[in-house]
Amino acid sequence: MKKVLIILVVALLSATASAAIEKPLGPEEFGSVDELALAIESYFPKVQGEVKEIQGDRVTIGLGKNEGLLPGMLLTLWRDGAEIHHPVTGVVLGRAEENIGTIEIVTAGEGVSTAALIKKVKEPRKGDRARITPKKINLAVVPLRQDKPEVMQALTDRLQELGRFTVFDKDKVAAFLKDKKKKDSALIQAMMEVNHLDAVVAVGIYPADGKSLVSVRIFTAGQSLHS
Repeated sequence: MKKVLIILVVALLSATASAAIEKPLGPEEFGSVDELALAIESYFPKVQGEVKEIQGDRVTIGLGKNEGLLPGMLLTLWRDGAEIHHPVTGVVLGRAEENIGTIEIVTAGEGVSTAALIKKVKEPRKGDRARITPKKINLAVVPLRQDKPEVMQALTDRLQELGRFTVFDKDKVAAFLKDKKKKDSALIQAMMEVNHLDAVVAVGIYPADGKSLVSVRIFTAGQSLHS
């Protein structure tokens, strides 16, 4: 892959009904599109852990930086529900899962993290589970500018190759964005809802002193990111 110098400014956002609040996580400098793709992948680790403590809307979980957690990441809270039995044999097939809510990582330590409860379906309790799904993430790459289409294509291809993502067809992205003058969080949210996306990577590429300044913002769809 052709080497390019990229300055990555990552901001993780949650596309919710209200205005998204930006949480800058950069800037970081990378020497290739491959490194950029790997940096994006790092925001979607396959993790699962236990709720250790609850204090008001603060939740402590047994996961941390060693498992790839970073401030701003969203995880689903859930607990085992009733047993599911085979209708004929009565054999236990598994358990239903109760959706408890969504948490957002505030601080990530070595083996433990604190998170804010941002969506509550039921009262969380010690022993509940927190996770980011191991399934592939349905993701779209959205250009905020049309400069450097070769970089956009290389990034899209590399994200697909990583195996963590199912990347939404770029022609469908273009069709959705056609005639849309304002590319803001509301538009991104609508795009995720209409196309059942888990996340959107919004990319702006700008010339800067002979380098490519790449501004990347990762939007996640809250509950739909988790199985």
